Amino acid sequence: MRIDSHSSVGAAVGTDAWNRESARRVATDSGTTTGESDAADLSFGSVRVQRLTATICGLPDVRQEKIAMLEQMVREGSYRDTSEATAEALMQRMTAGED
Repeated sequence: MRIDSHSSVGAAVGTDAWNRESARRVATDSGTTTGESDAADLSFGSVRVQRLTATICGLPDVRQEKIAMLEQMVREGSYRDTSEATAEALMQRMTAGED
């Protein structure tokens, strides 16, 4: 393998000039010219997905009402659960949707 030390690419790698030249080549190869700007056309579905994602991200990770109820039951001593019931609930959750 031969490396040409006089190559402009070898001398300019990592410089702003090389990055601008690389971007110009990509724009030229893709059929656009330097004066044009990129544009995105979002469909209704895409906007809806973005809104739903924002809504979901705003939801709490835990169900506070359920936690409060269970905390109260534990404090009162009325919370009763068996290992069999716990295992059954875990199995149901793990196999949900495998039908």
